[in-house]
Amino acid sequence: MKKVYLYFFILFFPGISNGQWTAEGKDKFLQQCRSSAATSFNKEAAGNYCNCMLNKISAAYSSESAVATIQQTEIDTLAAECVSELMVEKEKNSTYGAWWSAEVRKEFISSCQEKLKGSSVDGEKYCSCALDEMIILFPDPLNATNIKDADLYKIAVKCLGE
Repeated sequence: MKKVYLYFFILFFPGISNGQWTAEGKDKFLQQCRSSAATSFNKEAAGNYCNCMLNKISAAYSSESAVATIQQTEIDTLAAECVSELMVEKEKNSTYGAWWSAEVRKEFISSCQEKLKGSSVDGEKYCSCALDEMIILFPDPLNATNIKDADLYKIAVKCLGE
């Protein structure tokens, strides 16, 4: 599964004013952020992430024009802070698979089924089971690349046995 970074929208943020943050500027920021975040998060999680990023960036940079000076390392730090904060909040109000957007789920299933072509395994059944297990192990799909061989083995045994 490919890793998706959700902060590139900041670098292309149009409509920058020279003074304070305008309502229009905040709205544009949120629209672009949500559009970018939608590839990795469901609508609610993307909205929460983007609100967090806007709050952090507007607190650190008093005007929209100052955002042009933001360094990549600071974007990385702010993005990591927002994801971390949202994960803590998500654990408090757990919603199964909330961070796995429909697009990410579809990509997982498609990739899984493609790898099983030509085998005797029922790809639809196996891949659906594997996705469910991945969501349990990794509520945030960005962390799924950290899966250990032992976990892959457990998933395979469980899903092949169903």
